[in-house]
Amino acid sequence: VHSELTLGEISFDATNPAPQPGDDSIRFLRSKLSLVSDPVESKNAWAVWFIESPTPSNYLKYYETGFLHFFVRSTTELEVSIRSQGLEANTHNAKVHLLADYGVPMDGAWQEVYLHLYDFKVNDPNLMFEEIKTYFAIGPVAKYSGDIKDQEFDVDHVEWVTSDERVFDDEK
Repeated sequence: VHSELTLGEISFDATNPAPQPGDDSIRFLRSKLSLVSDPVESKNAWAVWFIESPTPSNYLKYYETGFLHFFVRSTTELEVSIRSQGLEANTHNAKVHLLADYGVPMDGAWQEVYLHLYDFKVNDPNLMFEEIKTYFAIGPVAKYSGDIKDQEFDVDHVEWVTSDERVFDDEK
C-alpha cells in the first residue's frame, strides 16, 4: 500500500476490526486525513492510497468485463481509480466518484461496492487492461469534497472479480 498527497496529510491504521460481523481476525485500512486547497494557484488538494504492481504492468484483459469489489466507510466523497502503463497518475480520467457517479451513501456506515471495471475505460479510452499498473486507488479530492480537516475513511477486502473462465482458478 502506498500513499500520495498534495497539500494534505494522510496516515494509516490497520488495527481496526473488519466490517464482517463476528470475524475480528481480519483487519481493514483506516486513513486519517486533512485537505486544504491552494487558493493562489487554484490547486485542489488530494490524498490517496493505492495498490500498485511492483512490476512494470500486468495483463488483466480477462477482467475487463468484471468488477472492482470492496467495502468502504466514509462521510466524504471518495474518488476511485485504476491505471495502466502510460497513463499519468494525476491527469488520467480512469476515475469514478462513489457518491456522485454511483450513489454510494457516504453516511459513515459500511457499504459494499461493486464497480464495473469497464466503466473506468469508458471514462478514459486510453486505459489498457493488457498493462495494468495501479489496481486500486482511493481518496478524497477537494474539488469534489471541499477542504476537509481530520476526516477518515476505511477500506476493506479490495478485489478484482470476473466470471471469465480464462482467468486462473487456484481452487481447481
